Amino acid sequence: MSNRSAALGIALALAMAVPNASVLGQNAGNFSATVGLASGTPVELSGFAMSFGSRDDEAWYVQLIIPGGASSILIFYAGVRPPIGEHPIVDLMANDFKPPPGKVIATGNVDPQLFVVSGFHSLGGTMIVTESSASSVEGTFQYEAREASTGQVVTVEGTFTTKNQES
Repeated sequence: MSNRSAALGIALALAMAVPNASVLGQNAGNFSATVGLASGTPVELSGFAMSFGSRDDEAWYVQLIIPGGASSILIFYAGVRPPIGEHPIVDLMANDFKPPPGKVIATGNVDPQLFVVSGFHSLGGTMIVTESSASSVEGTFQYEAREASTGQVVTVEGTFTTKNQES
């Protein structure tokens, strides 16, 4: 297994590390997303949205989780909580799994029973933050991603309203 495959596996495992759904419902915002291929029917996802990172952290991230935990998306931003505005989503692999300052990388997985693509990582796109405060971040995202095992390109787009888990 290559270093890149191992690292992607770690990123996907993190995306699947899902807290208890009853705890999430009390401490999370919400999201909706669509994941699709160039042809075929896309899958619609919705669930809980939590963001993590404190003022002293070098990175902020949002975890978008489907109840039951079989599907999720992670979006990482380099820096403290992102300000209102447009933030480029860049290629996860080309940036060695670390977003450059002021930019975003993303990874995720979809339950194979719902969709033909499982694990994927960002190639490029945009995250637009419309609200950003100590208690919540709201925004949209749209990016192309590569499926880990087949190399197929998928589109991922959605909206989120998080509850921040800042310290």
